[in-house]
Amino acid sequence: MHESLNTFLSVAADPPRSLTEWKKRTNGKVKIIACVPMHIPEEIIHAAGALPVVLWESQEPVTLGFRHIQPFY
Repeated sequence: MHESLNTFLSVAADPPRSLTEWKKRTNGKVKIIACVPMHIPEEIIHAAGALPVVLWESQEPVTLGFRHIQPFY
């Protein structure tokens, strides 16, 4: 149980590093698809053979990106 919890804590501490390591372990054969919460069921991404990664809000200041996506994302 401790090993599983440590895995979750490690992924939560540094998601980009965890995704990079996962991509290396799968030799790049499995795609990573970013999704916005509640806009697509993650099960559909899993069924397509990819890894869904939910994008969450950050505390970063508003950037030019808000020209292309709503600020509540």
